[in-house]
Parts: sequence; structure tokens; C-alpha cells
Amino acid sequence: MMVSLHKRARTTPAIRAELAESTKPVRELARQYGISEATVRKWCSRSSTEDRPHTPHRLQTHLTPTQEAIVIHLRKRLLLSLDNLLNVVNAFICDKVSRSGLDRCLRRHGVSNLHALKSKVPKTTQEGFKACQPGHIHIEIKSLPKMENESTQHYLFIAIDCVTRWLFVQTQSNTKTANARHFLDSLQTASPINITHIVTGSGQEHTDSLLSLHTPGAGSIHEFDRFYADLGVSKN
Repeated sequence: MMVSLHKRARTTPAIRAELAESTKPVRELARQYGISEATVRKWCSRSSTEDRPHTPHRLQTHLTPTQEAIVIHLRKRLLLSLDNLLNVVNAFICDKVSRSGLDRCLRRHGVSNLHALKSKVPKTTQEGFKACQPGHIHIEIKSLPKMENESTQHYLFIAIDCVTRWLFVQTQSNTKTANARHFLDSLQTASPINITHIVTGSGQEHTDSLLSLHTPGAGSIHEFDRFYADLGVSKN
């Protein structure tokens, strides 16, 4: 049987068993085996002669399963470095996450190697942004997986300036117009850049249909028509 011993262990399993079974005073045992009295007391109170692991049983990252899903999507979609991703997570998702905790989360989900992730992204993905100017805001909406302990599904709203890479993130419980309008209003308030264009990528799961400039009914104005009119921006 393999026995796990720490590198600096001063006692063997045999000595530990003798300590546990001995009726001698602690001071005498410490002198006899050349160890501290604290070590004697430790092994006298243990039922096992093996070392306990030094790492915690559960490495806490402070992220919920839904928050982890958001982090993994942002990592894959935006290819952010660990430090940049940490800034985003602390600003928009959870301010208690540490750099080491975030790194463990990425490793646990197999997305810690940024170079490997970048190699999988087609070069044409970013070509459409090259002609943009600051103020061209790319928006996408991503449905997050519904977790077992949650009664509703969540949606991730992402806005990123195509040139400066300034980022704004929110989660919503649905993609109804009111929630989308709240996101856009919050985006306008938070943006340090003058928004001139709203850019939506083709093939997005919810974005194109949600942000389309259609009129829902005769004589009515779509909520997003109002938003673009208020901002004086164009939609691409």
C-alpha cells in the first residue's frame, strides 16, 4: 500500500502508531523520538498515520454556476487575457473573485490556454471590425444554460466597442424589449465613448431579431426605433 508522506515529515507511519499507542508522558516521547511535543500530541490524537492534504477540500472561487458559464463564454468569445478577464469579472459579475480563483475556474473548464483558444478562431472573425471607428458598438445576446438550482434561464447581454475594445456586460432574465431597452440605456450611461453605430453580427441567436428595426404593428413605433432616434445612431 502506498503511504503519502510530506517531504519534511519527521515521523514514519510506524513511529506514529507507536505514539498513538504509548502511555508515556508527551515530554518523554518528544525527547525519545527527537520531535516536538506538538507533533507528539498531534499523532496521539489521530486515528490514522497518514498525512492530511494541505490544500482545501473545495477550492472556492466565489462564482455561482451561472456566473462561471458567463466567464467561460467571455473567455471563448472575446479571448481576454487572465488579467483583463479578471477586471471584467470584478466589474460586472462578482467583485470577490481573486486572480487565482479565476485561473482555477478557467483550468477546471479547460480554457486556461489562451494561445490554444486563439488558434481555433478563424482569421476572418475580426476582419469586419477593421474598418470601424470608435463608437461602433457591437452587441450580442447569448442564452446561458439553465442550472438545476435555478427556476429561470438567464441571458447575457454584451456590448463591445469594435476599436477600443471597451466592454459592457449585463445579465437579464429574458430578452423582452423592456429588458433590452434597460441594457441599452445602461450602456449609453456607462459608455465613455460617443456611440455612433450599433453593430450586430449575423447569425446571433437572439440579437438580430431583438434589435431589428421592424414595426410591430400598424401605426406603432418599435422601442428600438425610439432608442436609435434618441441616440442619433445608425444600426448596421
